Amino acid sequence: MSNHRIITKRIMAAAASAVIASTAFCAALPVVNAAGIPTGSTVQSAADPSISMSLLAGGSKIGILFYVDVPGDISDYKVYLDQTEYDIKESEKGYYIEAEEYAMYMMKRHTVSIEKDGEEVLSKTVSVCGYLNEIIGSSAYEAYVPLAKAMLMYGGAAQEYFRVDAKDSPSDGITGADYSDVVIDAEPFDKAAFNETLEGSPVKYYGMNLSLRSETRFTLFFELEDGADISEAEDYLSGFTFGGSTASVRQNGTKYLEVSIDVPAFRLGDDYELTNGTVKASFSPAQYLAAAAADDDEKLADVCKALYAYGEAALAASDIEEPAAEKWTSGQTYSGYATVYDLVSQGCANLDSFASEYGYETCALSVPDYAGSEMAGAYLELKDSSGNAAYLLVTDRDGNNQMQAGDVDIEQNIFTQGSSFTSGKVAVTWRVMPLPSAEDANVRYSVKNGSSIYWCEIQVQNHRYPVAKLEYKNSSGEFEELSRKDYNYFAFPEGASLNGGVTLRITDIFGETLVDEDVDLKLTTSGENVPEPYIVPGGVQFAK
Repeated sequence: MSNHRIITKRIMAAAASAVIASTAFCAALPVVNAAGIPTGSTVQSAADPSISMSLLAGGSKIGILFYVDVPGDISDYKVYLDQTEYDIKESEKGYYIEAEEYAMYMMKRHTVSIEKDGEEVLSKTVSVCGYLNEIIGSSAYEAYVPLAKAMLMYGGAAQEYFRVDAKDSPSDGITGADYSDVVIDAEPFDKAAFNETLEGSPVKYYGMNLSLRSETRFTLFFELEDGADISEAEDYLSGFTFGGSTASVRQNGTKYLEVSIDVPAFRLGDDYELTNGTVKASFSPAQYLAAAAADDDEKLADVCKALYAYGEAALAASDIEEPAAEKWTSGQTYSGYATVYDLVSQGCANLDSFASEYGYETCALSVPDYAGSEMAGAYLELKDSSGNAAYLLVTDRDGNNQMQAGDVDIEQNIFTQGSSFTSGKVAVTWRVMPLPSAEDANVRYSVKNGSSIYWCEIQVQNHRYPVAKLEYKNSSGEFEELSRKDYNYFAFPEGASLNGGVTLRITDIFGETLVDEDVDLKLTTSGENVPEPYIVPGGVQFAK
């Protein structure tokens, strides 16, 4: 045990940077806004600079990814972490910088800042501990909670083991996560048997170590045989592969050599073969952890158990499908191309009369953005690269299905002479704005022609923001979602009780919900009495 104790005292519990390629071998935690707001998996284009954060867990290193979203050309910006400029990289999720954190410093606060033309345009202070607690506190990321808790418990154990001077611990207040009962199932390595296979070589096996200050590095130690030359021994070990890769051999003083590989935290229980084709032996980091967990040093035992529990949690989370980003986010700017067309027929959203009543200019969106009429009635601010702006009501979709997401079809008469919008295909940005006519008026409902107490479809109009979902309170007192038609009407189910007032619940694209009670749709027993749609007032409106 004495040799083992010498080696185990070298343990340094922490973690380090992860490269983007390592996502295939670890769990990628969700992207979370630096203000603590989960944003989903994709960073969207913003009207103002923003910073979001993500972690890579369970690999040989723990990585921090800071996503930056800026208006304009990314090359005009610089990103700093704790006053050090980092290279901006690009992935399918957006632009980012990558960094690292030690487990024992999960409480440490870091400043991420964005500069343009030498001036700071945004600065945020974040920590790994704060990020993980946001994950735990968000119902959207329930599947990641066990991993987040395991990481915080590991951070707390590492902080205690290394005597980090901090007022609080990452594991403070974490319930439902404990490593005290962790059992690391690993048979002790047969040192004597392995050394028999090395007989006649310039080395003999001495022991193993798992070093974690900069990475999860698994190291085997070899001692020089009496009379052997260290260069000869190094050449001998360089002929081995370790875990399928060429062995990394390093001298340790004048008597020892090290053979190392980096191993993912979620594969600490795996076997890694050391062989030169003739000599073969399998080693597992769990063998080291099991022995260390049984050590008299309680803090060492704790950090080893916590690390193992974290690795197991990362393994369990490695196949979680990351929640999709919200398609629409308040204040976000979207980009695409504007094409000019002449409106020759009624738009499919059936809002032309409403647009005419309030004097709104209209436009059409691509099929993906129209989203089956979800964006019908959206009020858009559209700008070209010169700053020319137009304000348009979405009343139609691309009938030919040739537009891409972000594209907008606009009418020829919208812009003044000389505007870049007068013809052709022009790059634009746009965002959803509050509908002006909703400023001092409630929502209203258009009842479709032919409706009766037996069959009815309604359309919500004059909503401050687009309507994502409409529900009604059924005879059981529960809200039931109405099916939505691509022509922007909602259908009540067969058998719905519509004789009298109905209670409706409206949800907009940003998640705000309204309940409109006892709405009298003025239905009769015969749809023949409703040859044309008619308007019924509502009693609620979305907040600004």
